[in-house]
Amino acid sequence: MTRLELSNAILAWLHRAALRTPVPAFDAVPTFIQLAEQEINLDFRTRAMIRRAAQVADGQYVPLPCDYLEAEDVRLATGRELTWRPRAEMGNLRQVQTGGGPEPVVVVPGIIALPGGPLYYDVIGDLMELWPYEPPPDPPPDAYLPYTIELAYYAGQSLGPADGDTTPVLTQLPAAYLYGALLQAAPFVRDDQRVKQWSDAYASIKARANNAGERAKSAGSRLVQRFRRIG
Repeated sequence: MTRLELSNAILAWLHRAALRTPVPAFDAVPTFIQLAEQEINLDFRTRAMIRRAAQVADGQYVPLPCDYLEAEDVRLATGRELTWRPRAEMGNLRQVQTGGGPEPVVVVPGIIALPGGPLYYDVIGDLMELWPYEPPPDPPPDAYLPYTIELAYYAGQSLGPADGDTTPVLTQLPAAYLYGALLQAAPFVRDDQRVKQWSDAYASIKARANNAGERAKSAGSRLVQRFRRIG
């Protein structure tokens, strides 16, 4: 579905030929779509939203993609997965870092920062903090390469202004945009009686889409229920 098709669908469902206000050159439908997209970025976490990016880790803080919403998987290019830790704990880890050599040693029970790149990450605004960060040798050898972070993340949807523009969610889950926009239109059309119908439809497509994303992580394998023995 494209922006034009979505706009026409919204008008059709509202039984309107147009939605214009006395304000000159103001069409309300693009606003409904924009507000619906905001809700989609808050509510949906589906496979259609996942993108991959690689970023050179040349410092303790690495910039995140501009459309970043949430991490699905963070790992080094060498394959090792990084574990999320809250910022307060990252600060504590830095405080207890000791040792006089190039290899960091951490005196926290159960946590040892091995050489070979960062182990943990946290997100601060539009930056990703890495720990431990190992500064490059000074001067760095000719063959020195900084670590590369490979990131799989949920990308925010941003529908362009042209009639033919679309987004991954609009292409694969057009009902999310349609029902989301209809909900945003309800106050404009003065409490349409179909609000509950649209709200239920939006909640249903959100739950089913997010659940489908979770099921896809198991690669189609059946989940086996296990029982704990008592006694």
